[in-house]
Amino acid sequence: NPQQQVDWVVQHFPKSDTCKTYVVSGRREETWRGQKGFDVVRAICANRDDMVWAGNFEGIFKVRDVLIKVMTPWDDNAPIGKSYGPQTNSENLTDDPFPDIIIYGATHTRQDIPAWVNGVHVYTVPSLHKQMTRQRNRKVKPRIGCFVLELFFDKDWKLERHRGHHINLNFPELVHDSDHLK
Repeated sequence: NPQQQVDWVVQHFPKSDTCKTYVVSGRREETWRGQKGFDVVRAICANRDDMVWAGNFEGIFKVRDVLIKVMTPWDDNAPIGKSYGPQTNSENLTDDPFPDIIIYGATHTRQDIPAWVNGVHVYTVPSLHKQMTRQRNRKVKPRIGCFVLELFFDKDWKLERHRGHHINLNFPELVHDSDHLK
């Protein structure tokens, strides 16, 4: 139920009075939008002042001179080699200008992948929905969570470094990072 996803995210997603969360819709949200005419991500953002709709499947924005691309994978089956998709997708980007940081949302995993493509650092972020039937049938156990990117600038507002904070939102029914290996 798309409204249940909206209600859950609005209630449980960490709130901030100082930071904005940029959200892109994924395959599941786009399916609901196409079939039911209900835009889950826009509905979430309409109920939260600290959340901003950033696009369908991807969005790109700047913080000072730091170009950040947020994307969602088109396949959520979470293969055991979880970095392959983000690595391949990042290596094949043709963006000009090329982003400084790439964040893949809805990957069902938490990762910090050091820079290897044009100096870009890649992060993967879990999902905001529970295990779906097709995932259960494939024995995929998604993590539920969010991500905070902290940027550190020098006195001239040049990026010195960044740090990612992965936040677990799997509550009583914790899903462990190694469950996919069982």
